[in-house]
Amino acid sequence: MADKVKDKLEDMTASSKKFTFGDKEYELSPIGIRDLSALKEYIKGRRIQLIQKNVPNVNERIELILRITGMVVDETKELDDFDNLKYILWLSLVRKQPDITLEDTEKIFEEGDIVEITAIITQMIKTPKNPTAKAVVAKK
Repeated sequence: MADKVKDKLEDMTASSKKFTFGDKEYELSPIGIRDLSALKEYIKGRRIQLIQKNVPNVNERIELILRITGMVVDETKELDDFDNLKYILWLSLVRKQPDITLEDTEKIFEEGDIVEITAIITQMIKTPKNPTAKAVVAKK
């Protein structure tokens, strides 16, 4: 039992991972709860921008924006969207490569193997399976 708890803690505190793209080496930081929260806000922001751009009626726009701000976003389902995947990759890269831009991460996807890159990103997500569950500590 103690080994299982230790394994889960090690998964959640994993170190960074290096990968080479083209002739450049990048270092990914673990993707944690803060990153996933930032992704949720990014998703809501993108949806609000679409509404502001495409809904001419002000009252309708306000109503839709209010719905979005209160909406629950399941970030794991949203990783199927290319823009969201690009954003979470950027969040992971920017800690170790502060000059990298979202456009740079887009180039990595455009010129690389998207399936392999997606798998790497998924491996870097280090959060508890159920963040609301209480931790169980084995007594000796």
